Order: sequence, then C-alpha cells, then structure tokens
Amino acid sequence: NINYTVTDVNGNTATCITVVTIDNTTEPTAICINDLNVNIGSSGMISIDAAFFNANSFDPGCPDTELSFQMSVNGGDLMSSFDFDCSSVGTNSIVLHAYDGAGNSGNCQTTLNVFDVIAPTAVCNSGINVSLGSNGTVEIDPADLDGGSSDNCFISFSASQTVFACGDIGSNSVTLTVTDSGGNTATCSTTVTVEDNMAPVAICADPVFVISNPNHAIILEAADVDGGSFDNCGIASMSVTPSVFTCSNEGTNMVVLTVTDVNGNVSTCESMVTIICQEDVYVVSGRISTEYGYNLDQVEVAMTGSTSQSMVTGTNGNYTFTVDAGSNVTVTPTRDINYLEGLTTLDLILIQRHILQIEALDSPYKIIAADANKDDNLSVVDLVLFLNLIVGNIDELPDNDSWRFVPADFDFPNPANPFETYFPEYIEYSDIQ
Repeated sequence: NINYTVTDVNGNTATCITVVTIDNTTEPTAICINDLNVNIGSSGMISIDAAFFNANSFDPGCPDTELSFQMSVNGGDLMSSFDFDCSSVGTNSIVLHAYDGAGNSGNCQTTLNVFDVIAPTAVCNSGINVSLGSNGTVEIDPADLDGGSSDNCFISFSASQTVFACGDIGSNSVTLTVTDSGGNTATCSTTVTVEDNMAPVAICADPVFVISNPNHAIILEAADVDGGSFDNCGIASMSVTPSVFTCSNEGTNMVVLTVTDVNGNVSTCESMVTIICQEDVYVVSGRISTEYGYNLDQVEVAMTGSTSQSMVTGTNGNYTFTVDAGSNVTVTPTRDINYLEGLTTLDLILIQRHILQIEALDSPYKIIAADANKDDNLSVVDLVLFLNLIVGNIDELPDNDSWRFVPADFDFPNPANPFETYFPEYIEYSDIQ
C-alpha cells in the first residue's frame, strides 16, 4: 500500500491510499553443473537432491530471490530428489528446473554418470552331477553352480564350460564368473561331474538261417541278430545267447542280444531266429539303413532273376529271401514316398554352398541325394526343384525317387564326386551255394 499526499500553494493537504502491485515476469536463469560422476555404495543406492546439479542459477528480475529446484531424470516426472540405484548405472539425462517466488521457472540440461565400483562376491556350490542325454551331451545353466554369490547390484553368471559330452565323463573343473551391472567381476571354481546313465538302445533283427547239411551247425555272431543298436556314447560290446544251433533247433528260436555301452550300461532285446534244415536252400538277407546306421522302414525290396520275390522292410530295416542253390538274383530296394522327409531350407543353403565351391558336402551319399533331377551333376536346377517341393508347387521329383540306395560295401573311387564313375543301386548274387 502507498500513501499519496497532495499539498496546494497555501499549505492545504489531502491524502489517499493506493495499491501498487510489482510483477516479476522474468524467468530464472538455470545453470547446471556439467557431467557429474557418483558411485553407488554398498547399499546399491544413492539419493540426490535436485539442488546438487545447480551451478549458481539466478533470477535476473530479483537477484536476491532464493530459488528452489526440481529435476527430471531420463524424461521422468519432476522430483525434488531422486534415488539412483543399480538400474541407473551408466549415463543419466538430467533436466534441472529452477523456480523463483513468483512462479517463474527456467531449466538447463546435464548428465549424471552413475558408477558401481564394488566387485561382487563369488561363491560356488560344492559341485553338481549331470547326466548325458540321448544325443550324448548335456548343457548346464551357469546359475546351477552358484552357491550364494552376492553384490550390491544385479548379478549374472557365466561359466568356462556349459556343454559337456561323452569325452567329459567324470569330474570337470569349471570356473564360474559373476558379473554385476557395473561390469565388475569375480570368479570361483567348482566341479561338474558328468555321468552317462542312459542304457544303449538294443534293437534286434529276426534272421533266417538255412542248414543244408544236417551234420553242420550255425554259430551266431552278435552282428547276425543286431538290428541297428545304438548308444549316446557308443557301444563297447555285444553278445548273443544262445549262439549255437543245429537241425535239432529247426523252427523259431528266441535268443537274447546283450548290448553294453562304453560306460558300462547294459540293455537287451529278444530276437526270433528261424532255422531251416533243407538241402540246397539258401538265404539272401540284409538290412537297409541310412549312412548313419539308422534302420529304414517302408523300403520295397525286390529280388529278381532265378526267382522273383518282394517284401517291405519293417522298423528294423531287414529283408530276407530263400533261394535254391545255384540261383542268380538281383536285389533292388526302392522307397518313393514323402519327398519332403528330412528336407529343409538349410539343405538348400548347404547345396548352394557346394555348387559355389564355398563348402563341399561332406559325403558322397549327400551329394547323390542333392541331385534332384538325377542328371549326375549338382546345379541351380536341383535347387529350384527342391525349393518348389518345399513351397508346395510340386509334390514329387519328376525324374527321381525320394530315396536312392547304394550297397554299403561299395567304395567310391572319388567320394568328392560320386558321379565320376558308375555306382550300383542294387546287389547281384551269382551261383549261390
């Protein structure tokens, strides 16, 4: 309030009171401290007031005015203070707002670098036991080795080895590395004991044997009744009981195949062995499998020549025919179903790399399988045919079967190019005796 007095020339006076309002409309000038660094302590947190970032901010309109401050951290809400914790480690964007008493505000920007310099404490457990899977490997989570590691911030785990295979059976020393959110590390060591508790898979075949001389005997080998047994780490031995048969055993006989893997696990299967006692009768038999030894079913096996017979293989991949002495026969397998079986886009990439001479296919069988149009040459034409199969434009190869077969004992003169020379796709037997 202001008192206003008026005096005339004769000394008379009059007064009134008026109100004068002083407005400050000038924004404060906010000045930030640039690039501040702080360390979070053992608690994993540090609380900072907004004024911490002030560097002599002032109000030009009223220089004596005491300013107040708020801040926004990384685009968040305005706050007078903020708790910086482990999630804040790194560079944080700060907008400082300065306010005067008249409600005016100004702002400036700076950064706060939050560091965690305290290393974690690595504590390993006493060790773990793991068992190999059906593929002969096992993978562990590094956290499985932790025995109570700690830190003021978040931690993650890594290990010097996480995948174990058959060659790792027994105790393995593994280093656990503990890393916190600030990049600090600590290590400890423990033991991973790898076990193979998976028994082999025993697969029996049901062979047929002909004894043409009643005074002779058949002595079975384990391989005679094995139908493709396998194990995740490998088979050490196989045995068959009983193993000696004479004409007194004519008919069907049950035998037991015992399969032992390299780590002492054992499994068995039963085989039905058929004994035929007949002069001048012989058996033509075999097993159809992939190059990796997996038995192949649904293969039509035809025998032609002195006699004609055919059969379709079961899950053990076996075929068996009986023939007279002196027979000349040819055995030819065919399988022309499901052209997409085992075919993926990865195969197209591998074939393309082979054609471009970047990386050759690693077996003659794969090269033969990649020859989609059966012209004894790998080219873009094969890629196009396989691509059309995958996308559904065609459902079969016009000039090829879905499977091709080569006798297992055939040696390719040049495995890198099986088309360089003729290779048989059948087996011939002459003058069987």
